Amino acid sequence: MNKMKFAEKMIFAAVFAAVSASVYSLPGFKPYIADQPGVYVYYRDDTFKRRSYAGFLAYDDGTYAARYYAPADEELKLPEKSVAIFFTLDPSADHVELTGEKIVSSLAPDSGEIINYLHDMVYELNARRIKAGEVNPDTVKYPAGNDFSDNGFAVDDDFVQFGGSVRVVYDYLVPLFNIKKIESPDGRSVFEIATAGVLRSADDKSFDSFRGFPGKESDNAHKFSKPRKTRSEIQETEDGQQVALDSLWTRPMENLWLCGDAAVLSLGQLPAAGGTLPQGYILQQMLMSAQDSYISWKDLKIESADGKYKIESVFYQPGNGSVSRNFKIMTDLGNEGFFFLTLTVFDNIYQKNRRYFDDIIKSYTFEGKEN
Repeated sequence: MNKMKFAEKMIFAAVFAAVSASVYSLPGFKPYIADQPGVYVYYRDDTFKRRSYAGFLAYDDGTYAARYYAPADEELKLPEKSVAIFFTLDPSADHVELTGEKIVSSLAPDSGEIINYLHDMVYELNARRIKAGEVNPDTVKYPAGNDFSDNGFAVDDDFVQFGGSVRVVYDYLVPLFNIKKIESPDGRSVFEIATAGVLRSADDKSFDSFRGFPGKESDNAHKFSKPRKTRSEIQETEDGQQVALDSLWTRPMENLWLCGDAAVLSLGQLPAAGGTLPQGYILQQMLMSAQDSYISWKDLKIESADGKYKIESVFYQPGNGSVSRNFKIMTDLGNEGFFFLTLTVFDNIYQKNRRYFDDIIKSYTFEGKEN
C-alpha cells in the first residue's frame, strides 16, 4: 500500500464530503441524510447456500444498478458468479416503479432466478423503508461503547424472502434503504450490511469490482520492529494539534507522519458544515469505502459524545490482499469546523503492537485538551 497516496486520498475524500451536496432519495420516503450520486451499499445475504452479496448503486434520482455476487465455493464446487442490472425508476412516484432495465452481465442458466431476486429486493427493501417512517438521530442512538452493529431502530416485520417473521434494523447512516440488517426470530442475522461507499469519479470501479470479504480477514505479509526503548517527542501542527511520536516516525509533509511501511498518521482540519448538512453527515462519509479498498461494517466501532467521534474500522484492499486498521478522532469545533486525527496501520502489525499504537492515539491533544 502506498501510504502517502492513501492518506492523501482519505483526506481529500473527507474534505469532498464536507462540501458536497446531496439532493435525492429512493421513491416514497425522505431519508434524514439524502443520497448523493454514486453512493452504493452491499449486503451479505445468508439465505443462500453459498456466501452471497447483494449490492445497490444510485447514479442519480432515477438511475440505479443492482448486483449479485458470490465467490467461488470449492466445497460446493460452484464457480464465481456475478449478475448485474441497470434500471431506471420514476422519481416522481411514491413507490418503486421501474421504467427501464438493462442486463449488463453474461447470462448463465440460473441468471433469471438471480435477476428476479434483485427485482424483489429493490421492491421489498424500498417498501419496508417507506413503512418504517422516520429514521433519524431521535430514533437511532449511539451510546458510547456500544456495538455499532447493534445500534439502530428495530421494527418487527414479515418478509417472505427471509422466511417470514423478521426484525429489521434501520440506521440513518446506512445509505439508500437505511437498512443495517435483518434478523430471524432466533436473533441470527440473515441479511446484513457488508460495506458502503461512494464512487468518486468515472474511473472508480469499486461497485463493479467488489468481490466480498475473505472468510477470515488476515494479513501477515508486513513486518514491524519496535525498539525496546523509545522516547517520544511532541509533534505539533500550526493549528495547535499535538501527538507524541518516537524516532520511528518521519514527517514528509506538514501534517503527515510515516512509520516506515507500517503506518501513517495525519492531523488536519475540515471546514465547518455551516448548518447546511444534517447531524451525522460527516460521520457517514467517514464510513464510506474509498476507491480500491472496502471498509468492513461488521468490524466498525463508533463512540460519540460531546461533539466528538471516535471511529475504528478495518478495510480490505483486494488488489494486494492487505488488511488495515484505521482510527479516526473527529472533534466538532462549531463554526471553526472539525479537528481530526487519522491513523492507519496494517492490521497484523496492530494486533501484535496494540499498546504501542493505542498510546499514540491517547497522546493526541489540542489546545491543551486530551482526546
